[in-house]
Amino acid sequence: MVLTSLLQLILNAKCHAIRDAQLIEKVEIKKEQLEEEKRLDEMMEVERLKALKEYEEREKAAHFERLKGAKVIQLQITDNVQSRLLDEERKDQETKVFIHSYVQKDSLGVFHLQKISENFYWEFLFGKSHAFHLSQVPLEGAEEGLVA
Repeated sequence: MVLTSLLQLILNAKCHAIRDAQLIEKVEIKKEQLEEEKRLDEMMEVERLKALKEYEEREKAAHFERLKGAKVIQLQITDNVQSRLLDEERKDQETKVFIHSYVQKDSLGVFHLQKISENFYWEFLFGKSHAFHLSQVPLEGAEEGLVA
């Protein structure tokens, strides 16, 4: 009996030793898993920060490109306005030179221009009056034709 109880005790001790070893191994495995998860989290965070930095750099570059494009457009607008103003000034100068030379060549000058304008005015009035009378003649004749 003593021998069986002694064997039982040895067997229990072996079981407890194996169980303790398994528990220690389980804790170590859990610890390794946590360390691996932490390492992966850190790697993912590094990648996230790297991607965020790249995104910010792309946005910053795009912003500068938009500003650069806006400056180019603004310069083009300014150049076009200046060019238009210079063209208008040139046309005004040409018109003044033309009028001045025309007035100098014409011995009657402005009086002659006024006379021409007056003639055009009377021709216009006469033409309208004449056209009005011509448009009335067929109507009067048509009315007489209906009555008869």
